[in-house]
Amino acid sequence: VRWVISHLWEADDFATAILMDAFYDALQAKGMSVPEALQYARTYLRCATIGQLRAAGWFDAAQEQNLPEEAASLLRQYARSNDRRIPFADECYWGGFICHKCN
Repeated sequence: VRWVISHLWEADDFATAILMDAFYDALQAKGMSVPEALQYARTYLRCATIGQLRAAGWFDAAQEQNLPEEAASLLRQYARSNDRRIPFADECYWGGFICHKCN
């Protein structure tokens, strides 16, 4: 293992899924380094609007899964939100992700 990505506190599952998707996209498709890709993903999550998440298919994919009622209810709430709403702007969603280089 060359790098470890960790989180400093309990993370929101949906926000983490979006962040990790953006992270791996930046790492593989965009050719960024691990620290650059993590920073890109954190910025993406912090700024992503409901409209952008909807266009990326996040709400469609979530509806197909067998989710606990609490999670499904939250996703329905997000899906009904205004397209310009930024649901993960708060640092609690993206601020705790860090990367460590292993020797």
